[in-house]
Amino acid sequence: MNSKNKFLFFLSLVLILITTSCQKENVIVQKSKSELLTGTRWQLEILLYEQPPGSAPINFTSALFLPCEMDDIYQFKQDGSFVTSANAIICNPAHTDMFTYYNGGGWNLSKGDTLDFTAGFSKQTFLLTSISTTSLELKQTLLDYFQSEFVYRFKFKATP
Repeated sequence: MNSKNKFLFFLSLVLILITTSCQKENVIVQKSKSELLTGTRWQLEILLYEQPPGSAPINFTSALFLPCEMDDIYQFKQDGSFVTSANAIICNPAHTDMFTYYNGGGWNLSKGDTLDFTAGFSKQTFLLTSISTTSLELKQTLLDYFQSEFVYRFKFKATP
């Protein structure tokens, strides 16, 4: 091989090494549940009721939430505070649903799936059953007057 061919061979070898070694890996960064909670504005979509737990759910939304509450925005702040705000439809007189009560209170996600809301001496505990960039589901198991278990499933959607 003459020197020109050696040089071209060496140059092509270097180019091959550079182009193959600089390829980026496709790294998928998965957000934590806390990051998904705090990075999104949430709006209640539906409330389902099960009694006994596991039975066919009943749409219970209109029984506990007024139409003026259905467009409210719920935000989990990174500092652990919880904020609710009325959207386009404002309740008059003001009405306090179970989440609006915790407006200005706090939230804490523990054990990966237990979500607590606190305000003053009051505390409500939920199980975070699913979360994504577009939806959030909270489950709350309670006892009725007769000490029978029932379940509320709150389904939220992400909103701009």
